[in-house]
Amino acid sequence: MALDVGRIFSRSLDVYQRNLKIAVPFFLEYVLDTAALTLAVFLAVLAMGASILSMGVDDPRLAVYRFLTAGTLSLKLLVFLAFLGLVLFAFFLVLRASARAATIGLARGGIEGRAAFAGGMEAARRHGLSVLAFLIVQAFMASGAILLAFLPAVLAGVVGAGSFAVTALAIFGTAAGFLAVLAVFFFTLFAPQIIVLHGRGAVSAIRESAEFVYSHLWDVVLYGLLAFGLSVVVFLILPNVFMPVIAFSDSAFLKASLEILQGLLSLLGTILLNAYLETVKTALVMEAALRKTL
Repeated sequence: MALDVGRIFSRSLDVYQRNLKIAVPFFLEYVLDTAALTLAVFLAVLAMGASILSMGVDDPRLAVYRFLTAGTLSLKLLVFLAFLGLVLFAFFLVLRASARAATIGLARGGIEGRAAFAGGMEAARRHGLSVLAFLIVQAFMASGAILLAFLPAVLAGVVGAGSFAVTALAIFGTAAGFLAVLAVFFFTLFAPQIIVLHGRGAVSAIRESAEFVYSHLWDVVLYGLLAFGLSVVVFLILPNVFMPVIAFSDSAFLKASLEILQGLLSLLGTILLNAYLETVKTALVMEAALRKTL
């Protein structure tokens, strides 16, 4: 039975407007991501500064010049930077999983009556690791799809095929890889909702998400088109709303102020849109589950 996607979008907007706290987990994610990235950059600069000082050159400018032109970094510095990058990536991933689980928990509460932070925190506590596992599996699936798409071009190069054949296969691999990655994200679109709402593990959620998409293909396509339209407004139109004024203004202060305001509007729009789309997806899955019981 087809889902009324338009009605669900409208109802989700009403739920969202009455429960703006649904956007709080994504807001906190951006704040903590920024803080962690700032700290990581600060630590990296400190490490590079310590490496420069350890060169034993009295002239600071000469020491920096040698550091930048030497072409090699010390093994300790390389290990530290690699470790710092891995820790930062892991932190981002855990934070993303927790934020999505909490957002879905809050959305469920809003749809059922009233969103409560306790429900969001409970969803993050109970299902955050499963959502994290899903994100990792999804990344491996997308990476595997890309590797498989480019494998013919690589093999053609290894066996010494002509440049035309290798180029043609590389172009085909690029197109096939893009479509394969798109398919991975399309069929796993509702896995986080299934994890939080139905308590499934990562692999089971991926399978059930694919079944959900297959069963409601045109509804999901319509969701994707509407989500794409909203994304165009937020990511392309909203960031450029002040562009005419910035382009023709002679005031440097006004230009800088509007550019900062534009960036803040774009960030706020991104946070609000992400939380809203998670609410819509949650409503779609809940609606489908409700119809199964009728």
